[in-house]
Amino acid sequence: MGGLAGAAPPRLVLVVAMPAAKLPGVVDGGTLRAVPFGDPLFGELDERPRVESYLRCFRTPFDAALQPTVIVRPASEPIPAADELTNFRNVIAASAVVKARADRCRPRHNNHGPLFSELFDFYPIHLRLTRPGLIIQTAAERGTDTAERFHGQGALTYVYPDNVDVKFDEQLLSALLALWKAKPHRRAAKARRRRLFRSLELACAAMRGGPVNFGSVTDRGVSLSLWVSAFETLAHPLTGDVGIGNVRTFVEAVPWHGKRVRLKRYAFDYRSAHRRTGVAFPAGWSRVSKPVRVYGRLYRARNLMLHGEELPPMGLEPEGRKGWGPLDLQAAALYRCVLLHQLSLDGFGTYPAKPDRATARRMGLVEYGEQYLAAGFAHERYEDALGRDYRGGP
Repeated sequence: MGGLAGAAPPRLVLVVAMPAAKLPGVVDGGTLRAVPFGDPLFGELDERPRVESYLRCFRTPFDAALQPTVIVRPASEPIPAADELTNFRNVIAASAVVKARADRCRPRHNNHGPLFSELFDFYPIHLRLTRPGLIIQTAAERGTDTAERFHGQGALTYVYPDNVDVKFDEQLLSALLALWKAKPHRRAAKARRRRLFRSLELACAAMRGGPVNFGSVTDRGVSLSLWVSAFETLAHPLTGDVGIGNVRTFVEAVPWHGKRVRLKRYAFDYRSAHRRTGVAFPAGWSRVSKPVRVYGRLYRARNLMLHGEELPPMGLEPEGRKGWGPLDLQAAALYRCVLLHQLSLDGFGTYPAKPDRATARRMGLVEYGEQYLAAGFAHERYEDALGRDYRGGP
């Protein structure tokens, strides 16, 4: 599995717990590792009896025992900064959630995998480093406890009787781990790394559970608005402003595999109905590709929400549109492809693509077929998730 365990360090120290997630193996970030419960690396943990006693206190709302994943560090490494710890969590969360969301968009899918990023949240009550007991560290309070009556739960988004199994997008996980391990010294490289992780943070915030206020339109609108910010941060030139044109160019630069995904054949107007004038379509937007149409829907929903406009009868967008599909899930599929492509351009991982015509002429039939099939296998679920071939207008 890409990005999984290498050689174990001599001693490991518990950093935090992720109670609800059940990883398929150790995710190795070098200075930090995510270790599933019961993995052999648990034998290398400092104060193992006290750690295991703490972890066994986690229960589901149905009082079944959980098996938390833990974040550990080598004893020789310093305590990680909060931002770096969060970045590592986001690498794990995004690599799993985008795959699960894309799979839910397909006509035939399985119902496995986490749809919401808070499955990977750190629990705010953790072990003290220097003495027995727990540290309580929430936004509302700070304190300590003896741990005699402690019972922790997983993420309340997942009110299930057991841990949620996690499956990764291996290519995205490998690329994000390479980004996380990189420690650039040049200013431009630092700026690129910061931009990528800032965008990833916004994407993980957008993938948090929507039904906070009984699934109100406000919940969904805030989530879709965060997606727009995640794309804009990813496409930001760092000098000057970023607009919908910048993001459109960014999306179109991805080497989409399927012909129907690449072609500009869908009529779409990214403006909300309240903002349209006599012109049917703005210049250059009369026909767009399927990926650009998904972003245009996000952009239009964001404006409706954040500009305080009157919502149409169907809400933030006409859900009944044939072939459009669930925008909340499609946004994650689109983001995965755009993010992986940008990571590959920055030297982190690869974006599998079919050979261009010039390259194909120099390749043998078997080599060409292998590369073509590898690209299709890597991206098929995500491109399928972007919707069916509906050519109707906005």
